[in-house]
Amino acid sequence: MKYILYVILALVSFTFNNETHAQYASSPYSMFGIGEIENRTYSINGGMAGTGIGLQLRNFINTSNPASTHIDTLTFVFDISSAAKISQFSYGKKTDNSMGMNMKKLAFGFRFQPKWTISLGLQPYSNVGYKMTTETPITGAPETYTTTFEGSGGLSKLFLSNSYRFNSHLSVGVNASLLFGTVDQTETQSEFLIEKSAFTRKIYFDFGAQYTNKIATRSWYTIGAVYGYKTNISLSNDIVVSSRSTGVTLEQTAKQSTKTAIPQYFGGGASFETFMGSKAFTFALDYIFENWGALTNPSPNAKYTNSHKLSVGAQFLPNIRMPKNYFQRIIYQLGASYNLSNLMLDGQRLREYAVSVGANLPISRSMVHFSADFGYRTGKSLMTEKYVMLTLGLSFSEMWFFKRFYD
Repeated sequence: MKYILYVILALVSFTFNNETHAQYASSPYSMFGIGEIENRTYSINGGMAGTGIGLQLRNFINTSNPASTHIDTLTFVFDISSAAKISQFSYGKKTDNSMGMNMKKLAFGFRFQPKWTISLGLQPYSNVGYKMTTETPITGAPETYTTTFEGSGGLSKLFLSNSYRFNSHLSVGVNASLLFGTVDQTETQSEFLIEKSAFTRKIYFDFGAQYTNKIATRSWYTIGAVYGYKTNISLSNDIVVSSRSTGVTLEQTAKQSTKTAIPQYFGGGASFETFMGSKAFTFALDYIFENWGALTNPSPNAKYTNSHKLSVGAQFLPNIRMPKNYFQRIIYQLGASYNLSNLMLDGQRLREYAVSVGANLPISRSMVHFSADFGYRTGKSLMTEKYVMLTLGLSFSEMWFFKRFYD
C-alpha cells in the first residue's frame, strides 16, 4: 500500500502542477476544428498499441469497448494514468521541439448487479496546443509584418460506462458521455490582438459488444465491435479585438454560435489467448473507421477526410502458475499501429506510424502499467513529427464489504 500511494501522489502532483490541455498537446495540426482527437487508450493494454475492442480485461477498466469491462463481485477498481510526450517537428531545414505532460484518465468501476458492471471516468477527447509565427509581405513595400497564432484547450469526456454480461460468452455495453471544454485561440499582429474562445457541452452515446468462446481446453478467442453515431455540436464563440498599444477593446462579439460534429464511427477487434505450460500469450487486432469526410471542412486550406486506424498487439506472461522470481510475474507487451488521419492539408494526406512497448508490474491486487510509444507522422510536403510518448498508470483493485478472519 505504501508504494501504491507513492505512485498515486506522484502522478497527481506532477500532473496538476502542469496546465491541462495546453501543456500536453503542442502540434500545429491541432489548430483545426476542435483539435486533435485522442485515439489512444491509457490502460494496461497501452503497450499493445491500445488494442482492446476484442480484448477482455477482467477487473480492469477498458475504454476501447464498453462491453469488455467485467469486475468481480465486491471488488472496487480505481484507474489513473498520465502521459508525457516529447516531439520534434521538422519542415525542410527547420526543426522545433516540444514537451509536455497531462493526466490522461481517471476512472473507477464496480459490479452494480450480478451481470451489470459500471465504471465512471474522465479523460481528454481532443487536444489543442500550438504556437506559430508567420511573416507576410506588405504590398508595395520591402517590409513584412509578423503574425503569431496560438491555441490551447480542448474537449474532455466524462463517461458513465455500462457493461451487461448475458452469459460467459456474450456481453454488451453502452457509454453515456458528456463532452465539454473550451478552445482558446489568439492572433497577435503588430497593432491588434484578436482573442477567440469557443465553448461546448454535449451528451453523447456509443455502444459495444463482445463474444468469447474456447477453441481448446487452454485457448480461447474474443471478437468485439463498437459503434458511435454522428452527433452535432454547437460552439459558443466569444471574440475580442483589442489594441496592443493601448489595451482598449475595439470590437467584441459574444455568444456567436457555430456548428461542428462528432463523426459516425465503427470498429472491430479480435484477440486470441492461450497457455503453453506455465506461459500465457495474448494476441490482439483492432480496426477503427471514422466518417470525418461527411463533416464540413474546418478551414479553406484543410479538408476533413475519412480516417482509418489499424493496430496489432501482443503480450507475454512468463509464469502464470508458480513464478520463481518477480520478473516472471511481469506482463511484457509489444504493439504497432498505422493511422490514416482525418486531415488533408493542401491536398496532402497526413499519416502516422507508431510502435509501442510496455510492462505491467503487479503489486498485491494492483497493477502499475508503463508503456512507451515511438511515432512518426508526416505527409508528402507536410511538416514531419517524430515523438516519444511515455505513459505511467496505476490500476488499483480492492475488496469491498469483505470480513476478514484471523486465527
